[in-house]
Amino acid sequence: KHHSIQINAQDFIHHCPELAFITLHFPSVLIPLLDKALILVQSIIFDKEKTTPCKNLAVKHLCHVRINNIPKATDLFKQNISNIRNNDLDKLIQIEGTVIRNGLGKMLEVYRFYKCMYEKCGNIFSVECDMSQGNVIVPPKSCISKSKNSP
Repeated sequence: KHHSIQINAQDFIHHCPELAFITLHFPSVLIPLLDKALILVQSIIFDKEKTTPCKNLAVKHLCHVRINNIPKATDLFKQNISNIRNNDLDKLIQIEGTVIRNGLGKMLEVYRFYKCMYEKCGNIFSVECDMSQGNVIVPPKSCISKSKNSP
């Protein structure tokens, strides 16, 4: 089961503005580090509380940091879905609105694994999709291994 801890962005900005700025503008780098820090803090608390008899105390490894309440005055807050632009890619944004219609989610296959069929090679490698070609994954024509065992 996944667990999360909410971080209020406005409190985060008030207490540590530099780290908050980097986290909000480069979330793919900092949020995984915050997730690891969350696990580390749990471990520290768990080690300190070992003497206290508590049956429900355990380190939760599937825990994540969730940032909410982004200030409306920033470029990270969008009034509606139409205001999202290409330069918002890989940034943390907040959208305010009411859902009036929804649909099924679509699976996006980003990469696929292939295994060399040659007995002596057996190399397993991944091929990434080409976003510019409509997320098409082109199957390899031959093994990409540089080993002497590959054909």
